[in-house]
Amino acid sequence: MGLQCNLIIKSQDSQGKIKLKLKLYDEDCLFELSEDQIESVPEYRPFDILITSGDSENGFFELPELEDYEIQNRRDYSESDDVNSYSFNQNYCIYTNSWEDKKSSVDLQTVPLTPGYYTVRVKENNGQTFFAYWYISPKELTTPEWQVMRDDVERMVKGLALDYSKKMRSKVKSIEGAHTMSILDDDTAFLVEQETRIRYAIETLRNEAKYQISKAYSWVSAGLKNEIDQQTIRKIGERPDKRGMLYTPQRYLEYDVAANQWLKLFLTRLVKFCGKQIAYNCQIEIATKDDYNGQHKYEQQWTKSERIHFEKNFINNLTELQKATTILKKLQEYLRLVLEDAFLKNASMPSNTALPKALMLNASYNVLYRIYMVLFQQKKQFTLARSYRRYWKKTAQLYEIWTFINVMKSLIRQDFEPIGGWIYDTHGKNKDLPFLTEGTQVSFSSSELFINLTYNETIPSNRCRVSASRPLITVSDRNKPDIRIDVFDIEKRYLGSVLLDAKYIKLISILKKVKSFDKNKGLRDQFTSYVNDTSSPFHDNYPYIEDMRPVRALLVLYPTNNSEDVVKEESRYTGKNVRYIQMRPGEDFVELDSILSENISKIQDRSNIFEMFDLHNSKN
Repeated sequence: MGLQCNLIIKSQDSQGKIKLKLKLYDEDCLFELSEDQIESVPEYRPFDILITSGDSENGFFELPELEDYEIQNRRDYSESDDVNSYSFNQNYCIYTNSWEDKKSSVDLQTVPLTPGYYTVRVKENNGQTFFAYWYISPKELTTPEWQVMRDDVERMVKGLALDYSKKMRSKVKSIEGAHTMSILDDDTAFLVEQETRIRYAIETLRNEAKYQISKAYSWVSAGLKNEIDQQTIRKIGERPDKRGMLYTPQRYLEYDVAANQWLKLFLTRLVKFCGKQIAYNCQIEIATKDDYNGQHKYEQQWTKSERIHFEKNFINNLTELQKATTILKKLQEYLRLVLEDAFLKNASMPSNTALPKALMLNASYNVLYRIYMVLFQQKKQFTLARSYRRYWKKTAQLYEIWTFINVMKSLIRQDFEPIGGWIYDTHGKNKDLPFLTEGTQVSFSSSELFINLTYNETIPSNRCRVSASRPLITVSDRNKPDIRIDVFDIEKRYLGSVLLDAKYIKLISILKKVKSFDKNKGLRDQFTSYVNDTSSPFHDNYPYIEDMRPVRALLVLYPTNNSEDVVKEESRYTGKNVRYIQMRPGEDFVELDSILSENISKIQDRSNIFEMFDLHNSKN
């Protein structure tokens, strides 16, 4: 029996299975295949992989993009590339999300795979290698919508949609008629990838430095054997006082020529660029460590495979950042030494940064010029080598970030001006770090109100932890909304809040969980707790306001509603303060703008109570 590569997918009702047969290719040809030639697995759908062979010992296979995932029963490492390998005729669980599997004696792989392309590399003992591919498709979005969401996030902060780990086959297909970005153009990865070519080109130019022969004239005694030219004869007639002397030329090598001037410009700018990237990488390393330490508090809630994936991901992140930083430091030092060479040290800077056309024919100058154009002329249309491509963030997390960004844009559309926090704290001096961490807060102001927009922060239960930036307390353990909007009047008195929760599931699934009486699976307690179990010490001394709920509304954001008959207002389960808003990439945000504006306006009306209370106190 020949080789067969199969994905075994559990059906949505978990009662049956679907077998997908992957075609085997004798070369790595992913980028030559069309979408309909690659089998697709929906995101968050449990599935296994099985490669059958007439001889179980005839070879093995590898899954290079899944190195950070804890796949049960795989071998330690194959003979090449330090990649984990898998045996023929053995079933491997690639992903499971069922509660029964999590509770089984074998702790299966429960970390969802990110949308993108994945490779199967099959190696037989006779030396022949085959390749197969599958695609993880977004669950609640179409692929173009997922790409729009990813691009929206990347436009806000470069790299925010990426996870800082390697080995992902991210084949980004262009969308006809839509704006697309070259997402993979990471400056550090590009420099690391090009470092060897940069050094080779520069060493070649050092050995064949450009020069021209110039003349320097001086007066010397006529008795010496000297060269005489027209300039010498002309000067004899002009200077009769130099009787017995000759104005003769001395030839020398002139390195201050266009080629060396341009090379000096490139190296000088590249030294500075390396310095910026080194500083940037160090900031990312610090933020990565902080994020790692912050996530540890949730470790008890994770499965074994999730804990192992988290640890491997962190170690790979750190190793990759440190390796890249070391390479950039060495490159920067090398460039500084080259700039001390005599042929460059005395060269001036060019008045025109464009490479002279004559030099375009020189292979070494051509290499450096193309790198220069990529780094400094915003023409970043390059493709990184496969080893430098990154994972995209998990779609549920990406959807949370995308909704936060669009809530921020909604406030701006309503004439609230950002005045500080997150990307508004850099003042254009530094690149924004590609992180949106828990507790990130952006402040806004208008002529009448101040607003704080906060991402994914826990509402405390202790009154001592309350502050103007964290005005709420709760008596519930359902205490971490994805987004919080706190509203203050012009006197900076806290008026109230709107909470938002992003759910990357269909509306009908949300409502089913709202109706459920199972506390482990239901959302009713979570939604009602956000509204009913919160209070604010800032309202303690104000009659009427202290009796109001500080949270005016909970807005539940969801991507998909595939039934027009679904009733959004399930007030009999959660109360009228819970509203449902569809937010889908590529569509307008009229409903979001309207509901946010309505709730902020209602909260603003509470300022009248403050004014009445202050007026009453002034009369007494």
